[in-house]
Amino acid sequence: MIYRFTTSIAKLKLKKVSLSYNDFDQIPAVIYQIPSLQFLEMKSNQVDSITAEIGNLEQLVELSMYNNKIHHLDSEIAKCHQLEKLDLRDNYIGRLPDALGQLKKLKHLYLANNALVDFPPPNLRLDAVEQLILGGSISYRAWDTLRLENGQVLARSDSMHLTDDIVQLPRLEYLRIMACEKAKLTEKLFDH
Repeated sequence: MIYRFTTSIAKLKLKKVSLSYNDFDQIPAVIYQIPSLQFLEMKSNQVDSITAEIGNLEQLVELSMYNNKIHHLDSEIAKCHQLEKLDLRDNYIGRLPDALGQLKKLKHLYLANNALVDFPPPNLRLDAVEQLILGGSISYRAWDTLRLENGQVLARSDSMHLTDDIVQLPRLEYLRIMACEKAKLTEKLFDH
């Protein structure tokens, strides 16, 4: 299906947009022209990256991109200063941008079923995160690799290694690691 949006949609003072269960392969450009947007939901599409234009949505509070084909999250997400919830479950993200740590209001971070192996990366600080969902299981998806246009193959992992840097999440109240047969927890997680 081909969806076309008129640019006049940007003149509306929309706060919520839901474009779930379609065949979008990217976030429509007109969405980035809605400065009032606070909630964007694009679950179960074919989006393969969150590009630099995401930084235009400075009022965004919740971004739900569950069940897409995302392999890249641009560092411009750091300009979404109001972001409290980021749902990137069931994608192909292998690395998170360090700039994600600039989101001081980010409380809910959902990353299960991605290509992440070590979490959190050494330079990523997520001081406000209270709810974190990690882990992965190939059985949750019908496919276990994604071949990109440049021929690169991103493999999904059913293993997760929590690095000692997990203790740098001082507000973390809820940690869920699901469907991950080879999860390794650091002992520092349980130190008081």
